[in-house]
Amino acid sequence: MNHLSLWLYSVALLNQILLMIFFDIVDELTNLKDGSLDIEHEISIKGFVCDAPARAFFKCIKNHNGYFGCEKCCQKGKRDNNRMTFPDSNAPKRKDSDFDSYSHDNDSGFILEKSPLLKVDIGLVTQFPLDYMHMVCLSVMRKLFISWCRGPLNVHLCSRDIDILSNRLVSYSRNIPDELPRKPRSLREIDRWKATEFRMFLLYLGPTVLKKVLPSNRYNHFLILHVAIRILCNEVTIRDNLSFAKESLLKK
Repeated sequence: MNHLSLWLYSVALLNQILLMIFFDIVDELTNLKDGSLDIEHEISIKGFVCDAPARAFFKCIKNHNGYFGCEKCCQKGKRDNNRMTFPDSNAPKRKDSDFDSYSHDNDSGFILEKSPLLKVDIGLVTQFPLDYMHMVCLSVMRKLFISWCRGPLNVHLCSRDIDILSNRLVSYSRNIPDELPRKPRSLREIDRWKATEFRMFLLYLGPTVLKKVLPSNRYNHFLILHVAIRILCNEVTIRDNLSFAKESLLKK
C-alpha cells in the first residue's frame, strides 16, 4: 500500500480523500484474500490498531463521545463532568454479527452505515482492539499527573513533593537502558510529555518514584493500575492473569 503525505485545509476535502484511500485499502485486501494476486503465501489480517476517531471512521459508527458510542458493549452512556462515561461493566457485549445484521433502527444509531470492511470479512469488534496508548498513557496517566500537579486542594501535591518526584525522575535518567526511547523528564515539563514517557512511568518507574510521596491510599490505587497494565502488556503473564487484571481495573 502507498504511504501518502497530505496537506489539507478543508474538512470536506479531507473526508473525500480518506474515503478514496479507504476504498483503495478494501480493494487491495480483497485482491490479497481472494487470490487475484500471484503470491505464494496465505494472507491473514490480525487487526486494525488506530485511535478512536479512526476506528469510528473505518467501522462507520458513532464517535466515542456519543451516548451509544461504546465499541465493546451495548449501553447508554452517562455524562459526568462534561465527559461521556459507560459505568455498567456488565452491559451486553457487542458482537461482530451485529454489523452483519445492520439496519437503520439499530441500537439507537450506533452503526451509521455498513462498513466496506465487511466485504473482506473483518470482525469489526474482535479485530479492532482498543488502543491503550490513547486510553491509558495519554488519558488516565496524563489525568493522574495533572491532578497531582494542578488538581483540587484535596488531591494535588505541594510544590516540595513535586520537586521530589521531579528530582527522582531526572536522577533515574542516567540509568535508563537504550531499549527505552526517552529519558525521564521533570514534572515541570509534564505538558510536553509524550505517550512513551507516560508508559515508562506507569510500567517501570512509578512504583519507586511515588513511594512515600503520594498518600498511601492513592499510592496503592496507582499500584493496582500498574500491576493490571503490566499483566496486559505481557504475552506470558496475560495467559493466566487476565481475570485478575480485569478485576483490578474495575476497582475504585
